[in-house]
Amino acid sequence: MTLNSDALSGPTVLRAGDSIVIHGVELDVVEDEGEGGSKTLVLSGTALMEVGSGAWSLVADSGPEKGQVIPMVDRIEIGRALECDISILEPGLSRKHAELELDGDQLILRDLGSVNGTFVNGEKIDEATLKDGDRMQFERIRFIVREP
Repeated sequence: MTLNSDALSGPTVLRAGDSIVIHGVELDVVEDEGEGGSKTLVLSGTALMEVGSGAWSLVADSGPEKGQVIPMVDRIEIGRALECDISILEPGLSRKHAELELDGDQLILRDLGSVNGTFVNGEKIDEATLKDGDRMQFERIRFIVREP
């Protein structure tokens, strides 16, 4: 995985104009021209792995990352902190907001005591077992769950 032709070794803030290559696929980061300004999504190398058959994945459904596919690994932490697997620089997100965890063939989403809540299909949750097509929301950032 490279960012602007340099090897990516840890969590990195992506900015408009950056170019990422993952398994031969080039992704260009563009600035969101929609209402409310753009937010920055930071993905660590552990969260970006090749999507194969049989893998749960998340599809970004908002912001400049819309359409980006994030393959699920055993556990993904989501929050504002840069050490999170998916770090979203959104003021209303808690530093460690929520976590996704694979439990056998189930994908579990847990709120980690966030101030503003974690939502699935518009409902505030503490914990939820996700299924294909579910919509997770953290403030204004949304993801669609894809089941294998």
